[in-house]
Amino acid sequence: MAACLTAVSTLGAGLIMPITAVADDATPAVQTTTTSANVRAAANTATADPIASFDFNSDPDDGAFASAQGDAKATVQGTVDLVNGKDDDNGKAAQLGSGFWLNVTKSDGSALLNGLDDVTISYDSKAAATGGQWTVFAAPTAGAVNGSAPTYVGVLDRTDKTRVERYLNGRASDIATIDKNTGTKDAWKHVDLVISGKTAKLYVDKKFVASNVNGEDLKSILGGSGGVLQIGKGNWGNGEYFTGLLDNLTIYGSALSAADLGIASPTAIEISGSNVKDGKLSLKEGNSASLSATVTPEGAEPTVTWESNNPAVATVDTNGKVTGVKAGTATITAASEADAAKTAELKVTVTEVKADDAYGYVMVHFIENNKGYAEKIYLDISRGDDATQWDTLNGGEPILVSNESTTGVRDPFIAYNPESKTYYVLATDLRVFGGDNAGWGTWATGYSTKLHVWSSKDLIHFNDMTELETATADKYTANPNKSQTLTDSVTGKTISEIGMAWAPEATWVPNFYDLN
Repeated sequence: MAACLTAVSTLGAGLIMPITAVADDATPAVQTTTTSANVRAAANTATADPIASFDFNSDPDDGAFASAQGDAKATVQGTVDLVNGKDDDNGKAAQLGSGFWLNVTKSDGSALLNGLDDVTISYDSKAAATGGQWTVFAAPTAGAVNGSAPTYVGVLDRTDKTRVERYLNGRASDIATIDKNTGTKDAWKHVDLVISGKTAKLYVDKKFVASNVNGEDLKSILGGSGGVLQIGKGNWGNGEYFTGLLDNLTIYGSALSAADLGIASPTAIEISGSNVKDGKLSLKEGNSASLSATVTPEGAEPTVTWESNNPAVATVDTNGKVTGVKAGTATITAASEADAAKTAELKVTVTEVKADDAYGYVMVHFIENNKGYAEKIYLDISRGDDATQWDTLNGGEPILVSNESTTGVRDPFIAYNPESKTYYVLATDLRVFGGDNAGWGTWATGYSTKLHVWSSKDLIHFNDMTELETATADKYTANPNKSQTLTDSVTGKTISEIGMAWAPEATWVPNFYDLN
């Protein structure tokens, strides 16, 4: 591992810049930024009789269980195995496994889910494994899943968790998946899965667990034929099976509401968020704040709707994001979708923005990709004091680029000299994936030999770029002749054999020269 050295150079009186420099074999770290956003599920409820219902208290007739309600049957695959049910009251449950699973259809053998976008599937289960464990699997065909483009809706019911997967021609980073710890080994649980269009909601033991609004609708997944509905088997490879007990399987051709399912009704709602105090929120014009609503009791349907009584002053979106429009007051209301009578209110006061008001924090960043894009510097500004939310400046276009050396600029840092009222933007001279196909070996040993500096009075107009040499290199070859020396401007000492330098930072220190 190469030794790391720290030197200090100056950019005008009082502005000091620590430089991390390494010799020969050090590799600069790649910088990434991740953001996230909250999503709220939309409700779509309906009430109807079941289209299929099986309690397994009677033996199958002619190889199939007849539905107690609706026009459906569950055809036995393998050898039927019925054991004592959930309540041990002479009722039976299906002991599912690789030797016994069910194919559920209409009585005439046609697809039970054909034409449906809303469906509710309820059952009791006692899982016995943590593997594949497919209690429910609906797909366009009974064939094996195409691993490169999986298409199905499935429920994995395990001893430790319940997972709902919805795929259409690919996993798409599992954006439509619900995966929650819900199981208790050797114990029964009740599962309700409600699918309505792009939304899926999972309830376990009459409590809300999770929702997801990013799925594809059921008709698109199952296709025009309505596909297949299998209980106890998923079609990955040669088959993945649920091992355990299943009872009281009920399927509705509609999306049941939380009340229909017997989920606890909300009793209270509390609104919270950054800068919320005593049920009040203050915003500047143009600023935003994110609110959240907590519904009690635990396990009640948590979905709420948001509304502003004065959107000319403050608006609120479906996720609880409030934005100040103009000076004045407004009341934001969160109402339970399960019980509209349960609400909470928040008073929002919006104040006028004056020309000399501080708005937010300026942030600089760069973007890279693996398609030869030369890194450039971009500018953003936070929304007030909340640095987790920001807006891009300059229309999302870069503010600074380099046509010198490697033609890439990375690891930007912004600093300010209050005496000269000058901003400085510092960056590494480095371009990776830059079209030269040099590879990480060369990028990590032959580049990052310069630092770039720009200055500006207003962050709109910048002076020409200044290059700070930290090492010599012959056209950025993999093994440059690193013989440059760097002098510490404070101590006067020299540091020789500087090979690379990156990620510069600068700090304002008043009366800096007094340090000497």
